[in-house]
Amino acid sequence: TYTVTATDANGCQVSDDHTITANTPAPVSITATNGKNIVCTTGSTSATSTTLTASGASSYVWSTGATTASVSVNAAGTYTVTGTDANSCTSQASIPITSEAAPTVGIVSSTGSLNTCGSNTIDLSASATGPSGVTYSYAWTGGPNTSNYQNVSGSAGGTTYTVSATSNTSSGCIGTHAVQVINTTPNAVTISGDLSFCAGAPGSVQLVATSGFASYIWSGGAYTGTGATITATPTATTTYTVTATDANGCQVSDDH
Repeated sequence: TYTVTATDANGCQVSDDHTITANTPAPVSITATNGKNIVCTTGSTSATSTTLTASGASSYVWSTGATTASVSVNAAGTYTVTGTDANSCTSQASIPITSEAAPTVGIVSSTGSLNTCGSNTIDLSASATGPSGVTYSYAWTGGPNTSNYQNVSGSAGGTTYTVSATSNTSSGCIGTHAVQVINTTPNAVTISGDLSFCAGAPGSVQLVATSGFASYIWSGGAYTGTGATITATPTATTTYTVTATDANGCQVSDDH
């Protein structure tokens, strides 16, 4: 309180008081929506922004130049807001926002191939690679919410299997990957050739498997060999088996 005493030309005095109130600025705070203080910097399907909201004052000015209570930001950095209360007092608050890269996602097959044969199936396994210490949750389109998709058969025209890996941090970063699984029905393989020989007589038999396969493996008695045609010299009744593999990795067998 300030007091003034005034004396006039006649020596008379009068006084007056004036009180100035010290106002404490209202504290300003910033919150990120859903606690999301990390933004995703890459990935077309990733979360790329977060909303910051200031409270405690009557008006606000952000370091971005915005003058609203809430702002949306999509880059890492420290964001500061200056709030002005009803008494024209100002106070500031800041919040750091960090960034996280979207993961790189891969899919591998249990057999090493994305082809299935006939009624056979394969298992698909997804894995995500991202910043150190970040873990991910997985979801397959139309499939399970795990990293593994079991008993996948595909189709003749090819079936696409897509997996999404979502960061378990507040960033919500998402990475996706897709593969196509093709199901093939392999052709049959048959063996033609001699059905008998004279025991004790020298000689050999020639066996021929259906052509058109990528590889052949033969077995029978002590004999092993490769190729579509073999020449064997059995000494007793022997069953020969050929396993043929086609260009898609499908295998079929026949006995003779």
